[in-house]
Amino acid sequence: MSIYPVDAPGGYMPIGMIMPSVDIFGTKSGFTKEQPWIFQDMDTVGFYEVTGEEYDAEMMRFKSGSYKYKMEASTFDLAEHNELLKSTAKEVSSLLRICGKLQDEMAIKEKKILQEWLESKAATNVAQDDINTDDPNTHIVESPVNANIWKVLVKDGDFIRAGQKLAILEAMKMEIDICLDAHIEKATIQKVLTQPSVTVASGRPLFVVSKF
Repeated sequence: MSIYPVDAPGGYMPIGMIMPSVDIFGTKSGFTKEQPWIFQDMDTVGFYEVTGEEYDAEMMRFKSGSYKYKMEASTFDLAEHNELLKSTAKEVSSLLRICGKLQDEMAIKEKKILQEWLESKAATNVAQDDINTDDPNTHIVESPVNANIWKVLVKDGDFIRAGQKLAILEAMKMEIDICLDAHIEKATIQKVLTQPSVTVASGRPLFVVSKF
């Protein structure tokens, strides 16, 4: 499950969305300024499935402050819980052995995939040639931040226009578009200096373009 509401940026790929469990300002029902979270120690949390339309409607109620969590008082039976642990001990032990075996197999696969990726990256590495910045018609497009190159959308020799998207960076789970400067009306890609999956620093040259 994901702890993020549907409109939260970033996060891991969820298999389902839930209602927010935190209200930063503590003004909604069930929250206070002193305790802007909903759950208490020993709370048991349950989930139920709804349609996308129902979820959107509930989120609207939450944002408006009218949503109320369904809560029931109950008693935690420690003896019953301990009995559950005993009755499922063999099953849990078996599952842990299976998990351990699969984790070992996955570690071997991940190591193999990483090595293949490193070899592929080295084989297609783009060399950083000396860049002639004395030519007034040469323009360097740089990375504005430290980021990973997610997509390169142009190649050497491509004709480009002002504002055209050249690449997409990924930083802190957010996409950053790299576009040709608005003041350059027309240009061609003289050389692409990067490739997908490369990590770049702020100010790193990504493209050399020739202005018309």
